[in-house]
Amino acid sequence: MKRIETVIEEYDDTEQTDSKKIILLGWFQQHPGKRFDLNEIHDEVGDELGVGERRTQEYLNELTDDGVLQSRGDQRRGYQLAEDIVVPAKYQVRAVLEQLGSLLDTARWGPAGVLTVATVIWLLLTVPFWVLGASLFVYPMDSYGSISQSDFLTLAVAMTLWLTVFIAISTVAYRWHIFRQS
Repeated sequence: MKRIETVIEEYDDTEQTDSKKIILLGWFQQHPGKRFDLNEIHDEVGDELGVGERRTQEYLNELTDDGVLQSRGDQRRGYQLAEDIVVPAKYQVRAVLEQLGSLLDTARWGPAGVLTVATVIWLLLTVPFWVLGASLFVYPMDSYGSISQSDFLTLAVAMTLWLTVFIAISTVAYRWHIFRQS
């Protein structure tokens, strides 16, 4: 496992070729775990590199030969950081938040879909309270720490009531969406 900063420091930024590779590595660092083809990479950093697609591909192939990037595919080759390269946590957190944000993307799912996804998430948050409250019936104790059995059940009932509201709103929104499409 190598840190991306260490890999970047191995390249000499006074050399033109290495400085272009550093630009590419900096861009890949901002997109951890994602795979991009040549066109996507060139569209994003082509102006900054100041070279054409062919030269960009040569840089990518050199980075692949150095073991910094991985490439997959024959017809449309995709490039991504090698699995043993570790990027800083801030870029990893940003990538996770982008993934989670895509769950609630109205452009992708539509309003009815977003409400349905939110309802499922709320359901998944409600279930542990019922499980913990029910487990206190089975086990001979009255509480987990400072939270008593009645507190768990009160939260579970309240969350279930909100869950039924979410289900009703999601159902109405979905039926309205179907009605508008027909």
